[in-house]
Amino acid sequence: MKNLLCVVLGTMVYAVIIVFAAPYPSAAGLMLTFPALNGLGMLFTGQSSISAMAKPMLWMPVANGALCAFYIFAFLALSHTLSPIWLAWLLFIVIAVLWLLIVREEWLRAGIPKQRQLGYVLVVTFSGLLLLVISLLMAGNFGVPAPPEQDVGVLQFAWNTVLADWYKVALFSIAFATFLVSSERLGLSDAARGILAGLPLVPFCGLVSIAVGHRHDPSERIATLRGMLDGLCLGPAVAAWFVLLISTYLSSRKPFDSPSKDFLARFAAVVVGWIACGAIIAAIVRVLGVLAKGIT
Repeated sequence: MKNLLCVVLGTMVYAVIIVFAAPYPSAAGLMLTFPALNGLGMLFTGQSSISAMAKPMLWMPVANGALCAFYIFAFLALSHTLSPIWLAWLLFIVIAVLWLLIVREEWLRAGIPKQRQLGYVLVVTFSGLLLLVISLLMAGNFGVPAPPEQDVGVLQFAWNTVLADWYKVALFSIAFATFLVSSERLGLSDAARGILAGLPLVPFCGLVSIAVGHRHDPSERIATLRGMLDGLCLGPAVAAWFVLLISTYLSSRKPFDSPSKDFLARFAAVVVGWIACGAIIAAIVRVLGVLAKGIT
């Protein structure tokens, strides 16, 4: 029953994140590595294990982002010669296998040592900025413009958004339930739980849905995927900062005597982290929009 309630809470949180992200379709690439599952993983983990979990968890945004970029590049290169549907699922299988191989590597399971984590996150950030500059200069691609605004109420908009992305919500529930049950029943190590908290089921399947694109014509699918590449440059950095700061706070804070009060305090910290990530993503999208207007 406890795990069920946790999954329900986590799913509600993810649905809210999707609703708030919906007005920014050009931020889709940034959202591929959004640390929703990472935050919930740390929230429902004992304080003594958070620091150890964070070591391999810091690798996951970079690994997931690189695999997502590989998927997009491969699809764009081969979509003109192969069936988009077959290609989308074939690439999904390829990156899933690659993910399983990568997470078995000892260097990833060992994670980033505590004393090197800040330097690592700074390297990820500056590398992402460099890749973004190169991407913009070479492709001149500043993302996909937002669709026309719909004349609907806030609640109706939220409901329509969740219905349109029901599969993402369902996949997130599966991923979070897998994390909780595996952590409790299989006696996983802290390193394994840190990796599992970065399970990229939602972004990988999201890429497939865009690549298959039943609701879009081929040119629109390609434009959407190209626009996502720019966001992927900085998405891992946003997630890495979240993991670093939230894990540092949660692992070093003094717990409250009341379990319920302590949970609310930890939940509030994670929510603040998510809000900060959302604000940064919105700021990046706005800056890219200004640059796009300046170029055109």
